[in-house]
Amino acid sequence: MPYCPKCEDEFEDWVQICPDCRFALVDKLPKKLPSKPNPLIHIATAPNEPLALMWAEVLKNEGIHSTIMSRDLRAAMYTPSLLSHCEIQVLEPHAEKAIELLTPFLKDHPSWWSKARHHGNKPVPTNPRSKTFVWLSIIIVIVIIVIYFFVGTPR
Repeated sequence: MPYCPKCEDEFEDWVQICPDCRFALVDKLPKKLPSKPNPLIHIATAPNEPLALMWAEVLKNEGIHSTIMSRDLRAAMYTPSLLSHCEIQVLEPHAEKAIELLTPFLKDHPSWWSKARHHGNKPVPTNPRSKTFVWLSIIIVIVIIVIYFFVGTPR
Protein backbone atom coordinates (compact mmCIF):
# COMPACT_ATOMS: atom_id res chain seq x y z
CA MET A 1 0.00 0.00 0.00
CA PRO A 2 1.47 3.39 -0.94
CA TYR A 3 1.67 6.31 1.49
CA CYS A 4 1.85 10.07 1.10
CA PRO A 5 5.18 11.34 2.49
CA LYS A 6 3.59 14.65 3.58
CA CYS A 7 0.25 13.78 5.21
CA GLU A 8 1.13 10.10 5.82
CA ASP A 9 -2.26 8.86 4.56
CA GLU A 10 -2.51 5.34 3.15
CA PHE A 11 -3.95 4.78 -0.33
CA GLU A 12 -5.01 1.96 -2.63
CA ASP A 13 -2.32 0.47 -4.90
CA TRP A 14 -3.69 2.16 -8.04
CA VAL A 15 -3.33 5.71 -6.60
CA GLN A 16 -0.03 7.40 -7.55
CA ILE A 17 -0.45 10.98 -6.28
CA CYS A 18 -1.98 12.17 -3.02
CA PRO A 19 -5.19 14.03 -3.92
CA ASP A 20 -4.82 16.43 -0.96
CA CYS A 21 -1.09 17.21 -0.99
CA ARG A 22 -0.26 16.56 -4.65
CA PHE A 23 2.84 14.56 -3.62
CA ALA A 24 3.95 11.36 -5.32
CA LEU A 25 3.23 8.35 -3.12
CA VAL A 26 5.99 6.13 -1.69
CA ASP A 27 5.96 2.45 -0.66
CA LYS A 28 7.29 3.08 2.85
CA LEU A 29 7.23 6.11 5.08
CA PRO A 30 10.62 7.25 6.40
CA LYS A 31 11.13 6.61 10.08
CA LYS A 32 10.74 9.71 12.21
CA LEU A 33 13.24 10.49 14.90
CA PRO A 34 11.64 11.46 18.19
CA SER A 35 11.85 15.20 18.53
CA LYS A 36 12.90 16.90 21.73
CA PRO A 37 10.14 19.23 22.96
CA ASN A 38 10.97 22.91 23.12
CA PRO A 39 10.63 24.39 26.61
CA LEU A 40 8.54 27.46 27.32
CA ILE A 41 10.59 30.57 28.07
CA HIS A 42 9.23 33.38 30.25
CA ILE A 43 9.95 36.59 28.35
CA ALA A 44 7.93 39.25 30.20
CA THR A 45 5.49 39.86 33.04
CA ALA A 46 2.48 42.04 32.31
CA PRO A 47 1.05 44.05 35.23
CA ASN A 48 -2.49 42.94 34.31
CA GLU A 49 -4.36 40.48 32.10
CA PRO A 50 -5.64 42.93 29.44
CA LEU A 51 -2.09 44.09 28.75
CA ALA A 52 -0.89 40.47 28.62
CA LEU A 53 -3.62 39.68 26.09
CA MET A 54 -2.56 42.65 23.97
CA TRP A 55 1.07 41.48 23.98
CA ALA A 56 -0.02 37.94 23.11
CA GLU A 57 -1.96 39.31 20.15
CA VAL A 58 1.11 41.26 18.95
CA LEU A 59 3.10 38.01 19.02
CA LYS A 60 0.27 36.05 17.34
CA ASN A 61 0.16 38.56 14.47
CA GLU A 62 3.83 37.74 13.82
CA GLY A 63 3.20 33.98 13.92
CA ILE A 64 4.51 33.40 17.46
CA HIS A 65 2.20 31.41 19.72
CA SER A 66 2.38 32.41 23.36
CA THR A 67 0.97 31.37 26.70
CA ILE A 68 -0.32 33.66 29.44
CA MET A 69 0.13 32.30 32.94
CA SER A 70 -0.84 33.80 36.27
CA ARG A 71 0.56 32.53 39.55
CA ASP A 72 -2.10 33.94 41.88
CA LEU A 73 -5.47 32.59 43.00
CA ARG A 74 -7.73 34.56 40.69
CA ALA A 75 -8.76 31.37 38.90
CA ALA A 76 -10.07 29.94 42.18
CA MET A 77 -12.24 32.94 42.98
CA TYR A 78 -13.59 36.05 41.34
CA THR A 79 -11.05 38.85 41.40
CA PRO A 80 -10.57 41.64 38.90
CA SER A 81 -8.02 40.68 36.27
CA LEU A 82 -6.64 44.21 36.37
CA LEU A 83 -4.79 43.44 39.61
CA SER A 84 -2.98 40.21 38.75
CA HIS A 85 0.40 39.86 37.08
CA CYS A 86 0.57 37.57 34.04
CA GLU A 87 3.64 35.92 32.57
CA ILE A 88 4.08 35.80 28.81
CA GLN A 89 5.77 32.56 27.72
CA VAL A 90 6.86 31.41 24.26
CA LEU A 91 8.66 28.38 22.88
CA GLU A 92 12.43 28.62 23.13
CA PRO A 93 13.13 28.97 19.36
CA HIS A 94 10.85 32.03 19.22
CA ALA A 95 12.06 33.75 22.40
CA GLU A 96 14.53 36.19 20.80
CA LYS A 97 12.08 37.34 18.13
CA ALA A 98 9.32 37.71 20.75
CA ILE A 99 11.59 39.84 22.93
CA GLU A 100 12.44 41.97 19.89
CA LEU A 101 8.72 42.46 19.11
CA LEU A 102 7.80 43.40 22.69
CA THR A 103 10.76 45.75 23.23
CA PRO A 104 8.80 48.89 22.19
CA PHE A 105 6.17 48.11 24.85
CA LEU A 106 8.67 47.26 27.58
CA LYS A 107 11.54 49.71 27.12
CA ASP A 108 10.12 52.24 29.61
CA HIS A 109 9.25 49.58 32.21
CA PRO A 110 12.30 47.48 33.11
CA SER A 111 10.39 45.69 35.88
CA TRP A 112 8.14 44.05 33.26
CA TRP A 113 11.05 42.24 31.58
CA SER A 114 11.45 38.63 32.51
CA LYS A 115 13.86 38.15 35.37
CA ALA A 116 14.12 34.59 34.05
CA ARG A 117 16.37 35.82 31.22
CA HIS A 118 18.94 36.86 33.81
CA HIS A 119 18.45 34.17 36.46
CA GLY A 120 18.55 30.88 34.60
CA ASN A 121 14.80 30.63 33.84
CA LYS A 122 13.75 30.50 37.51
CA PRO A 123 10.16 31.49 38.29
CA VAL A 124 9.64 35.19 38.83
CA PRO A 125 8.40 36.04 42.34
CA THR A 126 4.85 37.34 42.45
CA ASN A 127 4.04 40.82 43.62
CA PRO A 128 3.31 40.73 47.40
CA ARG A 129 0.60 43.38 46.99
CA SER A 130 -1.42 41.10 44.68
CA LYS A 131 -1.17 38.26 47.22
CA THR A 132 -2.43 40.61 49.94
CA PHE A 133 -5.37 41.62 47.76
CA VAL A 134 -6.27 37.98 47.07
CA TRP A 135 -6.19 37.02 50.75
CA LEU A 136 -8.16 40.12 51.72
CA SER A 137 -10.77 39.23 49.08
CA ILE A 138 -11.03 35.68 50.42
CA ILE A 139 -11.55 36.94 53.97
CA ILE A 140 -14.23 39.41 52.86
CA VAL A 141 -16.11 36.70 50.95
CA ILE A 142 -15.98 34.35 53.97
CA VAL A 143 -17.25 37.10 56.30
CA ILE A 144 -20.14 37.88 53.93
CA ILE A 145 -21.09 34.17 53.74
CA VAL A 146 -20.96 33.78 57.53
CA ILE A 147 -23.10 36.88 58.06
CA TYR A 148 -25.59 35.71 55.44
CA PHE A 149 -26.04 32.25 56.98
CA PHE A 150 -25.98 33.19 60.67
CA VAL A 151 -27.82 36.47 60.62
CA GLY A 152 -30.08 35.60 57.74
CA THR A 153 -31.54 37.70 55.03
CA PRO A 154 -33.69 40.73 55.84
CA ARG A 155 -37.43 40.04 55.61
